Amino acid sequence: MTQLASNALSVSAESVRELVEASDLLASQSIEKALEAGHLLIAAKAECRHGEWLPFLKRAGVGERKAQRLMKLSASGLKPSAVSGFGGIRGALEFLTRRAKAARHFDEALASVLSGGYGTAELEAALLLEDEMIEMFPEEKRGPLRRHRPEHDVTSILKRIAQIKTDEPEAA
Repeated sequence: MTQLASNALSVSAESVRELVEASDLLASQSIEKALEAGHLLIAAKAECRHGEWLPFLKRAGVGERKAQRLMKLSASGLKPSAVSGFGGIRGALEFLTRRAKAARHFDEALASVLSGGYGTAELEAALLLEDEMIEMFPEEKRGPLRRHRPEHDVTSILKRIAQIKTDEPEAA
């Protein structure tokens, strides 16, 4: 390699490094600004009287759906680093949606079992969603999140719920 090529590569590498660092900084700032905007939107919505919310959003230049997403993200309590870890705002919102669905399925399973049903389908759906959420994490962080033997989880969880149900005192 000639000296010229080496110098050109050196300059190119430095330029790439600077651009990547700037890009990372802007991405981080974007997440922080989105979270801050969400907090402000939550506060503003609480202040709005009936019929004022949509005009407020129009004045702010924010669409209703975008406002909902920003508020959902902010209300989640996720830190900017967590949002970044999910691949950004879109990934974090997808995680939150899956987490909410899994929680609903777990609640439905518990309600079914407590009312005398089995709740197996709801529980299996919740566990599947949980697996999908785990897949959203970087590979090195997935291990501790995984269940040891998924095929036994439904059975063991239902047995535990049944045990809790039989341990409850009879209603007077």
